[in-house]
Amino acid sequence: MKKPVIFSLAILMSCSFAMVSCKHDKDKLFPAKNSCRLDSIIYRYSDFSYTEGYAYYPNGKLKQHVSNPAQASEYSYEGNLVTESISTDRFPATHKITYELDAKKLAKKSYSFFSDEASNVAYDTTFYTFNTAGYLTKKVLKRTVKNFEQTTIANIETVTSYSIVSGNTTEELTKTTTNPGNFTSEQVSASYEFYSDKIRKEDSSQPFWLGKGNTNLVKTAFKHEADFEATTTEYTYEMNAKGYVSKATANGIPLTYYYTCQ
Repeated sequence: MKKPVIFSLAILMSCSFAMVSCKHDKDKLFPAKNSCRLDSIIYRYSDFSYTEGYAYYPNGKLKQHVSNPAQASEYSYEGNLVTESISTDRFPATHKITYELDAKKLAKKSYSFFSDEASNVAYDTTFYTFNTAGYLTKKVLKRTVKNFEQTTIANIETVTSYSIVSGNTTEELTKTTTNPGNFTSEQVSASYEFYSDKIRKEDSSQPFWLGKGNTNLVKTAFKHEADFEATTTEYTYEMNAKGYVSKATANGIPLTYYYTCQ
């Protein structure tokens, strides 16, 4: 069963597989005229279904993203800071990530920390690099792990490089170095192929501080994870009259996206 692959891609490119059932509501604020705002995604498996939902502030900024029944993110904005508060069944309390934005409203770096079941605490600092067009090209996560006595027991650096071709992220290369031991692993963690004739239309669901989304819709996604079997996901789409995708399949699993449109 390949549900985790589909789920992770939905988060990574939220609107890349955007499927639309539009309704008009002139009482709500939209990012722009003649556009649609993503409200929810329904995943339908053979034995169950679940809904991924989005909510927005009156100014159109993303307020909440419920990615599955076990995880939800709340977003708040103050000056050049964006705070993501994550509630999940993996953590006993809310896990927060604070993004510091530059003058272009793109993330320069982010901070977070969380504890595990052994009472170790991981302190994360992540640095972001974008190209001149506004696409994310590099992410460097530096993690310091301390025990309950606040003694450092490990330093981990994970560098993810993104290859951008014609406005699309075609490959992710991940390199992780762990100390003590100076152990380094490097692998292509993901690669993507795109439809040349299917353009992805933007909506408000994608966090603007993480850069531009893909220009085209994903055709095939390849996931390569260490110690796990490589997976391939094929996507198909049906477009509506507004240019948004109305339906999609991921390895035959149907996805339907619902929008509010102006």
